[in-house]
Amino acid sequence: MTRTAETGAARPRYDPAQDPARAAFEEALDLIHGYDYATDRLDQARERIASMQQAHPASPYIFLAQLELLLRVSPHDSEATFQQAIDLLNRSFAVTDRIPDAYVSRAKVYLARRDFGRAILDANTAYRIAPSKPEVLFVKARVADELNQVQEAERFYREYLTVQKNELRQSNTFHWLAIMYAR
Repeated sequence: MTRTAETGAARPRYDPAQDPARAAFEEALDLIHGYDYATDRLDQARERIASMQQAHPASPYIFLAQLELLLRVSPHDSEATFQQAIDLLNRSFAVTDRIPDAYVSRAKVYLARRDFGRAILDANTAYRIAPSKPEVLFVKARVADELNQVQEAERFYREYLTVQKNELRQSNTFHWLAIMYAR
């Protein structure tokens, strides 16, 4: 049990694995990151997120899904995007700090800002929580890639490919590998 900040009353400890919105979040991620310039996939992701909000309004996964969509469709170098991303992350972290996806998303935000120190910390935290989760492996690869640590990046990209079951998302990773090798 934990205590609420407002009343000090006991409340059950939040368990991300038991959150009923988790499966919808994973589906939304596949739609967002399996994006192949087909706008209907993003529309489907928006619909999935809206359904999550109605069915599970207290879930931190809603904020993370909104953030992933924001990062997909907004300019990464925009101060407004950064502030909106931080707001969504704060709302998720206010519920729990035990969801690896929150650290993955924040690492992506820091990568976009070229704040590599913070991106590394968040990628490593996510990895400690869930070392075989595809999104965690991908962000570890992206951080290493941005730091020009080619062997480390390749290792995490390839590990990601072994655990990611979505073929469209796998193909996007081959794109990242090709960009890395072309440098």
